[in-house]
Amino acid sequence: MKKQIVWLCDLTYTQQSISNDTIPYAIGGIASYVKANVNFELSIEVIKYPEQLIKKIDILESSPEEKPDFIGFSNYIWNINLSCIFANYIKKSFKEPPVVVFGGPNFPIDSHEQKNFLKQFPFIDIYIAKEGELPWLELIKYRQAGKHLNDYNELLDSVPNLALISKDNQLMTSKIERMNDIRDLVSPYKVGLLDEYLDGRLMPTIQTNRGCPFTCTFCTEGQQIWSRVAKKNVANVIEEIEYLHDKMMSLDAEKRRYDLLITDSNFGMFPEDIEICKYISSLQEKTGWPNYINVATGKNNKERVLEAATLLNGALSLYGSVQSLDEDILANIKRRNISVDAIIALAQSSSKIGANSLTELILALPGDSKKTHLTSLKTLVDAGFNFISLYQLLLLPGTEMSTAESIKKYEFKTKYRVLPRAFGYYKVKDKVLSTADIDEVVVSTKDLSFQDYVHCREIALIVNVFYNDSVFYGVKNLLCSLNLSIYDWLEEIHSSKNDFPLLDKFLNDYISETNQELWDSKEDLYEYVSRPENIDKFISGESGSNLLYKYKARSVVSCLDVLYDVTCKVTKRYISDSAKKQCFTGSLDLINDLITNLCTHNRLRMVDLFYPSQKKITQSYKFNISPWIDDKKEGQLSFKSIDCLYSYLSKEITEKHKIEANYFHTEKQIQSLASYKNAFGDSELGVTRTLSRIFLKQAFKNYTFTNSSTKSSKYRQKIDKRLMQS
Repeated sequence: MKKQIVWLCDLTYTQQSISNDTIPYAIGGIASYVKANVNFELSIEVIKYPEQLIKKIDILESSPEEKPDFIGFSNYIWNINLSCIFANYIKKSFKEPPVVVFGGPNFPIDSHEQKNFLKQFPFIDIYIAKEGELPWLELIKYRQAGKHLNDYNELLDSVPNLALISKDNQLMTSKIERMNDIRDLVSPYKVGLLDEYLDGRLMPTIQTNRGCPFTCTFCTEGQQIWSRVAKKNVANVIEEIEYLHDKMMSLDAEKRRYDLLITDSNFGMFPEDIEICKYISSLQEKTGWPNYINVATGKNNKERVLEAATLLNGALSLYGSVQSLDEDILANIKRRNISVDAIIALAQSSSKIGANSLTELILALPGDSKKTHLTSLKTLVDAGFNFISLYQLLLLPGTEMSTAESIKKYEFKTKYRVLPRAFGYYKVKDKVLSTADIDEVVVSTKDLSFQDYVHCREIALIVNVFYNDSVFYGVKNLLCSLNLSIYDWLEEIHSSKNDFPLLDKFLNDYISETNQELWDSKEDLYEYVSRPENIDKFISGESGSNLLYKYKARSVVSCLDVLYDVTCKVTKRYISDSAKKQCFTGSLDLINDLITNLCTHNRLRMVDLFYPSQKKITQSYKFNISPWIDDKKEGQLSFKSIDCLYSYLSKEITEKHKIEANYFHTEKQIQSLASYKNAFGDSELGVTRTLSRIFLKQAFKNYTFTNSSTKSSKYRQKIDKRLMQS
């Protein structure tokens, strides 16, 4: 039998920027597994970019013998329509087309919905559900043995995890299996399958384990089949990391990716993760790579997760995902086996090691309301998480939440929107293929009105702009030293928007775009994106951005002075109101001066953030602001009243010392930011994308104090502790 040819495609949109900018590790792993386990001639190629696929299709005109026997497409929410327009084109363009196989998590779990899915996309011959390595291997071996794929019963008996529509229009499936052992899976990196993608355009990607012990109904890994966590051999994982490190270091500094994606669901929870962290830490000491690790950390086992974060020198954020803190909502989404108390303790512990801490809330979960959502948000803000991702509930195929039963039970009302960056059109021969991928967003439930949904999204922007990434962390630390609520301060900013015309316009523009991006009809939106002239509106940035990141980018690039003005004035008013409640009768001038100093410090760390240079900016301060800009809690002060703070500042000012600070970017920061500029550009769209890939605080200018007398520091330590604690 002739050599079998297989193309495996994990397509991503490329016209605005590379939409899914990660190495195609999953299909690379399938390819390396299959090649290692067949004893016949096989050509298997990994394809990431539509332009690559178009070139290969063009070549088939002159070299029809190169036509693949199978062509596989990954199916995620961010590329299903892109995969479909190419699969459909291929199916219609060849007299004897290849077998079209789809796989990935974006597939219903209900058999009736699976049938509807496959009938909606009749060009899909076979769907592989769950893990793909073993089904692909057995499918190719089945074909190599000369057996016919339309002998459905024998095919389904021979190959696990398949779903297809038979000639008599019936859904047929095979048994679902997971691999018993993934410890020694062949690395696609070590056999060179992914070398062409290690050019700095895509984020290096690995996986150390598969599965998740938690059962969340909104997640594709919430099903029972994924409850067993299978682990790879640590030595093999370390070899992959070493390979990626060496490849990145071989590139010019401005072309390197300084980040690493680990696709585990609970990294840091297991003993093996500590070994991996120790190795990564050794690389960081040598070359500084990686300086950012994108991964979901473990939801339980706080002590081990903290150890992992400590080892990785700030590159790893502690991810304490709660989704909600309401007990009834947690029961509705089957999330009670995750310790909420442990997650909050994680945020509080992270500050002791100077680590970044992240958490998530999802708006419109079953039973959620404006009150429950904002109550959870207040708790998380005041717990001290550095970054709170505020998501809307999406109905994802392959989750229990998306079933007809759940939709009816919780009275989900949905609208549709184009995913950020997930749009494009491509010319194949004489045909233009135009499409976009689309989210189904829950915008109201029986407990949450659409009006309340919009209000919560506006609060989300306030949190993202004024709180996330520690943008004005000096002010935040001052409020914490006075035991004042950070969340109430954010609410004060929101309620003051009418006092600041530019802030009011900023919020109104955001809400206007929030409403405009939502469509009532999925069919109408599909028809709209099928026209290239409409896709051009998305490519230009007129439509289709991630709005929270877009407005965050705008706030730190073109509206930084507005942020500074609002933060400074609202903070002074907030503390003044608190002083009145505490019956403080003295002057607030010194405290207001301190607020101005802290706001100025944070503003100068963000000036020209995405146009870095080593040129220094020098600023004089009235106070030694060090106690309020220390990342670690033990370096900060604590006062029981505003009167205590006033007394402390009065004694500080009598020192008559001059405090100066110099602000500058380091060479390492300049190189790192240059690599993102190289990948995404420096327009507002490019900055928006960069924000989704970095810890913003790592891009802040560094600073050093000069002429800050040792005497001042020692003097502060001698101040009667009663000023702070009595």
